[in-house]
Amino acid sequence: LQDGKIRRLGGKTSRQVNMRIIAATNSDLEAMVEHKQFRQDLFYRLNVLSLTIPPLRERRDDIPALIFYFLKMLEKKYQQEMRVESEALEAFMEYDWPGNTRELKNVVERSFHMSEQGRITIDQLPTTIRTIQQASLPLQLAKLEQSMPLKEAVDRFEREYIQRILHETKTMQECADRLGVNISTLVRKKRSLGIK
Repeated sequence: LQDGKIRRLGGKTSRQVNMRIIAATNSDLEAMVEHKQFRQDLFYRLNVLSLTIPPLRERRDDIPALIFYFLKMLEKKYQQEMRVESEALEAFMEYDWPGNTRELKNVVERSFHMSEQGRITIDQLPTTIRTIQQASLPLQLAKLEQSMPLKEAVDRFEREYIQRILHETKTMQECADRLGVNISTLVRKKRSLGIK
């Protein structure tokens, strides 16, 4: 690595090569060096230029592009067109993807094979992803009930959405900032919607 030379297996002479080594890991090598779990000299030889690629949960905007890339590969392989319903796409976006792109690719392929009539619906997604989607969309329950007047549906959405943001924030001001309203509007909304 340091001299840019190699010696073939069983060979006796070294030869110069023009090369670059690209190494990838999901481990914290600096911490491993500190704990003597990774050779310090090897770390510094490899660590010329570091690129950190954040996990999918930190770059959710990439998820649709990756889904359609994986789908295109599957469509080409199996000669079958496939589309993703918006509800399923929202579920993909909400999930945290602890297995990153590898997990996403596997779920897309599984959904592709489980799909009917050329479309991937939320029903084809694993339970863990569906559960997160149902918890994150307050109107999901409303879809299961009989239709309701628009004003009632809007009030219900506002109530559930404001309650969720209140639960996620520590102060009323922080909640108002997240909602993009001033604090007096938030207080008025809470009162009119019966939010405790």
